Amino acid sequence: AMFTFAATDHEAGSEFTFSLQAFSGTATNTARWNIYVPTPVEQQIAFNEFLANPTANTNASFFNPLHREPLAPNPTSQDEFVELVNWSGADVELLDWTLHDSAALRHEFGSSVMLESSNAVVVYGGPLAGFAPKLPVPAVPASSGSLSLQNSGTESLSLRNARDQLVARLVYRGGSLSTNGSLVRVPEINGPFRPHATVASAASSPGVQIGGDVFPGALIPRIRIAIDATASQPFVLRWIADTNRTYSVLKADSVPGKFATIASGLVFSATNASFQIPPANVPTRFFRIGSP
Repeated sequence: AMFTFAATDHEAGSEFTFSLQAFSGTATNTARWNIYVPTPVEQQIAFNEFLANPTANTNASFFNPLHREPLAPNPTSQDEFVELVNWSGADVELLDWTLHDSAALRHEFGSSVMLESSNAVVVYGGPLAGFAPKLPVPAVPASSGSLSLQNSGTESLSLRNARDQLVARLVYRGGSLSTNGSLVRVPEINGPFRPHATVASAASSPGVQIGGDVFPGALIPRIRIAIDATASQPFVLRWIADTNRTYSVLKADSVPGKFATIASGLVFSATNASFQIPPANVPTRFFRIGSP
């Protein structure tokens, strides 16, 4: 059997209790669930990037992702991080909000930390004192002393507000982790997590946007591409551009493959952007538009 509950906008910020009763000739079993519908602002707060398997290899591209000087004593655990991003138009006070994994409470915001609109906050593995990250956004060590993000099996992270109501959840499998850096959402709040190194030149970007743009600032919305194509002729990519941004065009011959930049620094005086692609003798080709 299946029961479906679809919350409406009017029910945002409300909590509901659902009961399931099963009857037999001799007994009745009852199960209950409390379901919270986040507020419109809370719905725009998301896990945006995380690194579960940092490295102590100084030659690795994702070594010291938090840009610490001096380096953390135990980078393979203390360089773990989770980036929270606020896509809403309102600032959010995180006092008494909590971060849990599938095993335990890992962090409680015990002091005032403001997650500003179009901005981020980073929670990292430690230590509790010293060795502070050098990031342009607030960064706090996990109050439990460690994030302990799992590298195998299934891991679940949950973010709860000051009333202990579930606001956001992240579930991943160890086999989905990248060996070359973090996982990051692409292209926006509801996008899937992808290896950072496959969508940007950097291996990770805690505290900044995926292309290196600093917060605060308007987060880049999803770019929808239209294609004008004729066999054996150049074809044209078209999208709606922000005249205050620069754009890049990237290509790959397969979705899992690394995308290579074929044009960068594109600026448009009007919102109707276009870029011409010469024909290529390949069966398939995939494109991304980035900013920058």
